[in-house]
Amino acid sequence: MLVDASTIGAFNQNMRQLVVDKLNTAELVIFTRVEPEQDKMELHKLVRGISRGAQIVYDLTDGTSVEDDIEDPLPFDLNADIVEIADRDYALFYRDLVDEPAKYEGKTVRYKGLCANNMRMPKDTFLAGRHIMTCCEADIAYCPLVCKWDMAKSVKHKSWGIVEGTIHEKFSNIYGKKGPVLTIHSFEPATEPEQPVATFY
Repeated sequence: MLVDASTIGAFNQNMRQLVVDKLNTAELVIFTRVEPEQDKMELHKLVRGISRGAQIVYDLTDGTSVEDDIEDPLPFDLNADIVEIADRDYALFYRDLVDEPAKYEGKTVRYKGLCANNMRMPKDTFLAGRHIMTCCEADIAYCPLVCKWDMAKSVKHKSWGIVEGTIHEKFSNIYGKKGPVLTIHSFEPATEPEQPVATFY
């Protein structure tokens, strides 16, 4: 996929959505007309907010090309006894979990989430996650984990809570396939975070 780097700042909402749709399936993203001294972090984040696997190349205005070498360390410690996910990091956590579920198997995590609960769910099940905006308001989606807890029916629909539990990949009817299921160790009611919609920036 070719993207003119000089047009990034002028993207409107419709243009951003077109880029997101293309990046979802791109294996290689080439930014053209990149100034040699230009900070490439904005371009890097645009791609990494949508795809972790795509290769990134910058075609510079001086006629040379360079591969992206910006590292993306996770902003939380996966080796901690309890992996603490800050409000600002939920989008990164969720994307990484979906992309590489095996490395989260058996990990205990703690995060604040918007809870969903209704009578159609099994009595020991609720959802806890965040709305995530990848690029613009048009692509905001609720991205929760299925939570298993004996007291699940005490969790109010559309309430905020701090969940702590252990992740195991299991089949869930809610996913319709295998996915990350959080076995709850503790639940605390919480207030809405300052930024309720999670982003990658």
